[in-house]
Amino acid sequence: CIPPKKPVGVLACGTFSLANLRRRYPTDRQLLTMRVQVVTSLLLVAASACQAFHTTAAYPLGLRSTKALQTSSPAVGPALRQRGAGGAVGPRMVFGMETAEDVGEVWSPAGMDVKTFFDMSIGEWKSLRSSHNIAFSMLEEVTTDMVIEDVAIDSDEIKMLCKNQKVDIDKVILASKVSWDGYSDWDDKEINGTSTFALLQETPTTGKLLRSVGYAEEIPAASDWEMTERGEFLLKTNYDMVAAEESFTFKTPNFRLRVSSIKTQGGRGITTCSLSTEVRQTSKEDKKEDKKDD
Repeated sequence: CIPPKKPVGVLACGTFSLANLRRRYPTDRQLLTMRVQVVTSLLLVAASACQAFHTTAAYPLGLRSTKALQTSSPAVGPALRQRGAGGAVGPRMVFGMETAEDVGEVWSPAGMDVKTFFDMSIGEWKSLRSSHNIAFSMLEEVTTDMVIEDVAIDSDEIKMLCKNQKVDIDKVILASKVSWDGYSDWDDKEINGTSTFALLQETPTTGKLLRSVGYAEEIPAASDWEMTERGEFLLKTNYDMVAAEESFTFKTPNFRLRVSSIKTQGGRGITTCSLSTEVRQTSKEDKKEDKKDD
């Protein structure tokens, strides 16, 4: 009934009586070996089934194809264009979930220019930040709700920002404002504030960013920015006491990754490193539209 040296045959036979097993495998060692082979075969079958399931179920949930997102700027999709740069593409897009028909080339921020980066940043975001304080060997977790919005270049806020930093407002190509409200487990306190930005462009990929409130220190700051070919927005800022380096990258149109490090003024030591994941928050109206599109 049970073919020797072919443990998979046990599954087809269905005869598991001890007498039959003893006839085929008279010694305890042979019986134990057979049982190990059967278990191994079952595990292999289960592993193959799991692999097949994930291949068929997970593959359609690929990233948005560049064909579906392509417009005059390859980094901005039709949904962003229809709802405005600050509109959300939809809850599925946060994790790159798409239907099988939409699967194609993987979306990439490569080639994104600085104006597209700021346009895509407009909206409401949920930020989860993990900050490593090297000096104190401590870990800080911060949860923040952020709102990024457009600001007119000729607004009083931007005029005051440029005046305080002695910059000609005619050199500003775009402006925005970010407001945040969050909570830190470092000392169980709430964190909130607002900062106004003004962007100056010196070359197509470099320039200055003025901020009414800086990142590492709560003082006005002027940063050097660079837009890389891979679509990374890099900031380098010298403060009174420290220096900061920040990197912002869109992994999908609704998911932004931020990595930052704070160094001593001389740049010889690092005091803090942090990683932030920022997910665009979709409104009820956007979710209804996404369901209609589906």
